[in-house]
Amino acid sequence: MGLQYRKSKNLGGGVRLNVGKKSAGLSAGVKGARVSVNSKGRVGLSLGIPGTNFRYRKVMSSKKGGGGFIAAIVNLTWWLLVATIWACCMIFVYLWKFTVLLCKFVVFLGKKLFYLAKKAAARLRRKEIVEE
Repeated sequence: MGLQYRKSKNLGGGVRLNVGKKSAGLSAGVKGARVSVNSKGRVGLSLGIPGTNFRYRKVMSSKKGGGGFIAAIVNLTWWLLVATIWACCMIFVYLWKFTVLLCKFVVFLGKKLFYLAKKAAARLRRKEIVEE
């Protein structure tokens, strides 16, 4: 086993600078979603469920012996676009589910209020009949 070296520095805003024996890189993201790129042209995308050990990691490398950092940035931009579209779809799905639940709640509340109003009207009619 050879000598290994790795140092990581948090730059704030979810961005981290990583320095190793053979390369340096940047990674950015939040809990559950992170992208990384290093000086060798290696690009990684990681999606997971925070609090569990479930994670999907995709490593996209540039062509052997070529491309380097610029190709990695282009590749990273493509995968960031894919991740953004995925996140927007997930947000839409959850907002849709929330909207459906909210509509069901409003209908339930409307039925309850209608029932209570009908009951109160019947009570008033009985009271008017007794007073006459």
